[in-house]
Amino acid sequence: MSLIDLYIKDTDTNEVHRIGDNPHDMLTIRKGKLHYTNLQNGGGCTLGEPFNDWYEFVDNADDYGYNCDPRERIDIE
Repeated sequence: MSLIDLYIKDTDTNEVHRIGDNPHDMLTIRKGKLHYTNLQNGGGCTLGEPFNDWYEFVDNADDYGYNCDPRERIDIE
């Protein structure tokens, strides 16, 4: 785990993965907001905006506010 790991969830399968582990992942900044795109299927999401596609960002902070791997937490829905 590094200091800047970000995670995304596929809302159809509920699978969570670290952005960059899949070669189809792409991050961009659009109008000052972080945007994720899956280059294989064209789905994506924007941080801080309501759900509107197949993906959503996943919180990666533990109970103390430190970076953690959300795939190891049991409270992800």
